[in-house]
Amino acid sequence: MNLRDLQYFIAVAKEKHFSRAAKLCHVSQPTLSMQIKKLEDELGSQLFEREGKKVVLTQVGEAILEKAQAILKTSADIENIAKNLQDPFSQPYKVGVIPTLAPDLLPLIQPYLKKSLPKFKFWIWEGQTHVISKKLTAGKLDFLLLALPLDLPDTVEKTLFKEDFHLALHPSHPLAKYSSLSQKQLKEQRLLLLEEGHCLRNQALEICNSNQAYEDQAFQFTSLSTLIEIVKNGEGMTLLPQLSLKRFSGKNLKIIPFKRPQPYRSIGMVWRKSHPFQESLQKIFSTLQELGL
Repeated sequence: MNLRDLQYFIAVAKEKHFSRAAKLCHVSQPTLSMQIKKLEDELGSQLFEREGKKVVLTQVGEAILEKAQAILKTSADIENIAKNLQDPFSQPYKVGVIPTLAPDLLPLIQPYLKKSLPKFKFWIWEGQTHVISKKLTAGKLDFLLLALPLDLPDTVEKTLFKEDFHLALHPSHPLAKYSSLSQKQLKEQRLLLLEEGHCLRNQALEICNSNQAYEDQAFQFTSLSTLIEIVKNGEGMTLLPQLSLKRFSGKNLKIIPFKRPQPYRSIGMVWRKSHPFQESLQKIFSTLQELGL
């Protein structure tokens, strides 16, 4: 039994006439009749009662017709799915973004992507690096936007831009009098950091360790917003990435840039080497890079 035989069977059941069914299927009547007889032999049951030119479904034929129609519909659905997915932008891309990047980066890139790649749609999954990395590996996400390096096996990892860090502190802090700072001025200073799991914490710790600053372990924060509110109340200071400055600048917060060499983090895009749409992912990367962040 094959799909073609089911097509012939459904055509005869619809037309109740072999000649008209053969015309509908673009085959000769003898060919169609032979295939229907072959199908009946294979099933061991008569599907039609034939009285001259009159054709009527048997009880077995009636029972099989609905299933045959369902099979052909499923087959057509499979073909349509495959055809649609040949267009790399026919379905939304699932994108993983880290929490310290999503609120500031997404409003910048969404309008630009909509204009530059109008067919491109995406769903956002916000999560810490280890969470979205697992989802990427499992095939549940198409690509990630996060701090590099990630060093995840079997992935493509490309840098989009470098994001400088700035020092955020209360205006009453002794360091607030400076218009710019060297990293060495962080020596023996107390910094507030995010809790374990945030890559921004790890990056800040590296800067602290390099400059003999230390973490205030009396505080553990799950979000950058909460951390900044505590800094505004005069409790220590923290490091803010460049894209976050606009969101957090304001009363009771002094933001100071660093002199060269500035501390920074690299932001990039990561996807699986096995992803079927490599050219499209590269196109998305190139488009984001053109934004010049």
